[in-house]
Amino acid sequence: MDMRAKLKAGLTQRGLAPHIADAFIMNFQDESGLNPGINEASPTVPGSRGGYGLYQLTGPRRRQYEAFASQKGAPLDSVDAQLDFMMEELR
Repeated sequence: MDMRAKLKAGLTQRGLAPHIADAFIMNFQDESGLNPGINEASPTVPGSRGGYGLYQLTGPRRRQYEAFASQKGAPLDSVDAQLDFMMEELR
């Protein structure tokens, strides 16, 4: 299964309508090139670790995601952990 299909399946299984899932996937493409393990190459905030993941979590949101993934026992580049965290944020 390619990454787009994996993301769409993951988002719709989490309750998003297909057209909404498509919109998130387009954003992920712009943010990360659909790479769940990518770290922002040139952070704009001096001393920052930059954005991380599919939708480039930064600052406190990145730290919250890292704690979330750790609590779940998931690697940071886990697509499922990132989608679960995103759904938590949307709630």
